[in-house]
Amino acid sequence: KSFYIGDNFIGPDGMKYLNEGMRARNCLTALDIHNNCINDFGVTYLCQMMKSLPLLTEINLSFNNIGIDGAAELGDTITTLSSLTSIDISNNKIESLGAKYINESVKRLQFLKYIHFDNNFIGEDIFRCLNGHILEKISLKDTSSYFYESFTCDTCQYIRTDKRLHCKICLFDICNKCEEQRKGTD
Repeated sequence: KSFYIGDNFIGPDGMKYLNEGMRARNCLTALDIHNNCINDFGVTYLCQMMKSLPLLTEINLSFNNIGIDGAAELGDTITTLSSLTSIDISNNKIESLGAKYINESVKRLQFLKYIHFDNNFIGEDIFRCLNGHILEKISLKDTSSYFYESFTCDTCQYIRTDKRLHCKICLFDICNKCEEQRKGTD
């Protein structure tokens, strides 16, 4: 139920042929296409293929030169994969904007436990929780049903009222003080 084609440099043309051949194999649960230089053009074929794989739980797309446009297209497709538990999109070129597109999509995936964004030219305005999900900057003025005036910071474990970053997937919160310390270590 797993398919591994990593390190073959198939490019976007190879992804087109792979899409045509794999669409009938809808029982796949794991797909590893790392280091194939599929870039944004190949992502179109990848997304077509992923939509035909409803049982997909793990996908590795690292080292594929995927940019912002590819990340936007992946974000749209990821929402259709409700069984997804793990995504590795590290070592691409999705930048902050691409990370935001994917982050918006993964919020809807209830089983997702792991997302790997490392080495994607993501700026300092993007932080990740302990599970790798992107944290959103918020203020107490932006409160919703699960935001309270005080909370326990998941990093320093102190009760705080100056919440700054939040992960909607893990419900992970970080205070201003810890955010400043993180900026100093990045």
